[in-house]
Amino acid sequence: MNIWRRLIIGQLKCRELPKELDLSDILDDMERLWQATTQDGRERGACIVLDERLKFAHEVIGTLRSVQPIHRVGDYDDHLGFFHTHPLDLDDGTEVAGFSYQDFTGALEDSDRLSVVRSGNRVLALARTERTRPSAPANGPKEDEFFAVLQHYLDKNLLSYEALRRTNHHLCHKLGFAFYAGKFGHPLRRELIPTLRGKLMSFLRKTLILSLRKGVIP
Repeated sequence: MNIWRRLIIGQLKCRELPKELDLSDILDDMERLWQATTQDGRERGACIVLDERLKFAHEVIGTLRSVQPIHRVGDYDDHLGFFHTHPLDLDDGTEVAGFSYQDFTGALEDSDRLSVVRSGNRVLALARTERTRPSAPANGPKEDEFFAVLQHYLDKNLLSYEALRRTNHHLCHKLGFAFYAGKFGHPLRRELIPTLRGKLMSFLRKTLILSLRKGVIP
């Protein structure tokens, strides 16, 4: 059974995660949706489905800052997850360094097996593993919790690019997603495997973040 079949039925274990993800099946569609985003600045998205190969279905047009899938994983047996675009940074025109905190809540709520984002030539992916948390509603408190992680790194006076990258790694350990990154047109390299140690560290950081927000720690 290939990796996509194992991923779609939720049987992919951390020790089986490939070092690279080959998304060549959907490159043309990724490029088409990205070019549409460059024209009007609006995010584009599509469900990632598995037939004989990966392909897009149920394409959607979002706003300048968000886009949502029409269907969730589980609505159809062939659905793996969601692809969407991130327009270049409005301030300096650079590529967005990672998934937003809202992307993580959406991937968790929608039971995504695979979530892919493209910004410029940068492509990133989240892959569900046996350590990924069960699906849960993306409510306000959950989004606030994830946003607090990003704010924690921004408060360290990190560049926004580095703060977002660290937030992505932090949330992947916390939620149990594997993280892949690379350039458009090339296989994505495995950058992070969720570990119990990483989950513990993310928990300790969460405790610190909450303490700082409540003023417990000067």
